[in-house]
Amino acid sequence: MKHDLADSIKLAGDVIASGDECKLKENTTHGIFRIWCVIKNIIEIICDIIKRMKCLQRKAQKVCEVQHCLADRIESVNRFIGVYNSDQASKPSPDQSNWEAEKRRLESDYQASLNGYNARRAEYERSLQAYNNSNSNYASALASYNARKADYERRKREYEAGNNQQGGSTKWQEAWGTFQRNGAPLDVAMGGSPNGSVQGIDLSEAHRNGYGQGIGFTSKNNEGTIVDIQLNLLGYSYEAGVGGRLQGWYVQYGGTYDWYFDVYASTDGGNNYSVVQKDILLAKHADTQKLAYEPNWHLSTIKWNKTFTNLPANFTHLKVEVRGSNPGDRHQNVYTREQIIRAPFPPFTEQPPVNNATKPKPFNEQPPQRPTIPPKPEKKVETIPLIKGGCDLMDCKFDCFIDDK
Repeated sequence: MKHDLADSIKLAGDVIASGDECKLKENTTHGIFRIWCVIKNIIEIICDIIKRMKCLQRKAQKVCEVQHCLADRIESVNRFIGVYNSDQASKPSPDQSNWEAEKRRLESDYQASLNGYNARRAEYERSLQAYNNSNSNYASALASYNARKADYERRKREYEAGNNQQGGSTKWQEAWGTFQRNGAPLDVAMGGSPNGSVQGIDLSEAHRNGYGQGIGFTSKNNEGTIVDIQLNLLGYSYEAGVGGRLQGWYVQYGGTYDWYFDVYASTDGGNNYSVVQKDILLAKHADTQKLAYEPNWHLSTIKWNKTFTNLPANFTHLKVEVRGSNPGDRHQNVYTREQIIRAPFPPFTEQPPVNNATKPKPFNEQPPQRPTIPPKPEKKVETIPLIKGGCDLMDCKFDCFIDDK
């Protein structure tokens, strides 16, 4: 552009200098015109430059405003950075946070393992205590069972040895019979009962002296074929249809009063009887003896026993008669099998105690080891550097076309 303008001005001058003198005016006009054209171009260029400079000035003002905005933003960002850096300084570093988390995890795992161990050990101790208690209870129950069984065996031996009947001692029953002599004012009776009286005769005095119990049966085996029969009778006066009388005596006739015993058995419920044994002589009383309760009344009593070994195994009843050689008011005493034969000794049905407890296996588990926690790492603070401004800021209100002095 510079060389083009210079060449144009030089060319205009050359036109004027070398022009024909006859055409001076035309050449001058032409040269001046050329110069004007050049000057006009220069002016247009300057105007364009000024226009561009104003555009640049506006852009520079915008850049300045942007720079001021950036400075404000940078200041705001730096404040956030400062807060962040302060927070980072107060917080543990990532390594420390990881260390804390790992420590908590190790301690939590250890506590969980320890709790599980303690629970299993407590369960073992509970099971062991239950086992020991069961053994103790079993030993006590077994000792009690053995004591009851031993007592049962003792009672069974005594029972089977014939020392008792129907689970107890010989059971006495009432029995009586009479003797009549021709011309006697009253008959004579022999009787007894485990109760307080027999046929109206008070037996208290007789019982105190060991007389007047009646008839007793003692079974010697469970089949009932061997039975011991005992008689314990008191003599007293008897009036037929009325009963016993005290202050009686035997009527003297120069002989003895002989007493007999008859035993019969039935196997059909008491409908028919067969003789077991009869005419068994029990006693001979002198005709001078007194009866109850006159002096020496105890001489007019009967104490007798015999073991019968020939009873039918299936008998249902026994019938006995105590009688004189000349019976008066005949009386036969009937007894059922249940009153005579002991029932078989009941079996010992109790079962021995059972100890179902199982001893727990030994507890060999070891408690968990406390974890080894490494030293806490030193704190490492990672901060963000502040943003620094690039240059000093100027006032954005300026005009490059005003002389600022």
